[in-house]
Amino acid sequence: MLNYYAFEKKLLFIKENMESLR
Repeated sequence: MLNYYAFEKKLLFIKENMESLR
């Protein structure tokens, strides 16, 4: 469960970075 949370957090971080790059 902890790994899943970290994975989701990483995904959100990448998504925010993508939007920022745009």
